[in-house]
Amino acid sequence: MTVISPEPRLRRATARDAASSRPRRRLVLAVAALAIAVAVAVFALGTGRGSVEWPTMVNADGGLDASGPTVADPANAQAIPAPAPVQLALYTDYTHPDSARFASVNALVIQGLTQQGAVRISLHPLAVSDDPRERGAAVRAGNAVTCVGELSQKDLWAFHVGLLAMQPSEGFANLQNADLKALARDSGVQQIDAVNTCISQGRFGDWIESQSDAALAGGVGDQGTELDRMPLVLANGDAYTGRIDNSTEFRSFLDEHL
Repeated sequence: MTVISPEPRLRRATARDAASSRPRRRLVLAVAALAIAVAVAVFALGTGRGSVEWPTMVNADGGLDASGPTVADPANAQAIPAPAPVQLALYTDYTHPDSARFASVNALVIQGLTQQGAVRISLHPLAVSDDPRERGAAVRAGNAVTCVGELSQKDLWAFHVGLLAMQPSEGFANLQNADLKALARDSGVQQIDAVNTCISQGRFGDWIESQSDAALAGGVGDQGTELDRMPLVLANGDAYTGRIDNSTEFRSFLDEHL
């Protein structure tokens, strides 16, 4: 009787098993790749960044530090530590007339307290108008403010105030990059070439858009305060609800937190 060796059958079975396992391996690899892609996408959404370029100078509350240097007063120097400064967050659409009105009467109050070290300013440029022209102008303005904050931080507060001071009574719907570059030059902003390039490129425009959409959808600050006025001002998280153009009321509000 002829004995048939099991080796050919074994080789054929092994070949079939190997062939059938290849699709399974490809499927496993494809599923793993998909899982990695989903994880990356979820991380991007969770951080709110994705492909949007964020300024590197963003502080803990997501704004731009515009505090500048403090001015020491030797006559009032004390051995005991000074109280922690009030964290003042300004959510501002630069095309909104109320933003300009607020700055015209309160900017010096804020600046004085900042120089004393009693207040730290966090600027949050936004674009909240439903009108496409106004929103576009607000994005350009917010981008320019962010460019200055990123590249010439010590000039940020002066640029912020100057931008609101030049707002015409009818608003800023026609504001263009050339106007913003001229203001940066006239304000003595340092690193002017880099700032101008940043303005021209709209480098942080997508960031302004994303921050604005998030603020309109979910509020701002740790308490999710509704963005129901311009500018929205928070002192240690508490919203100012007084009159926009009354410096006495605003100073009283700040004194409650000092």
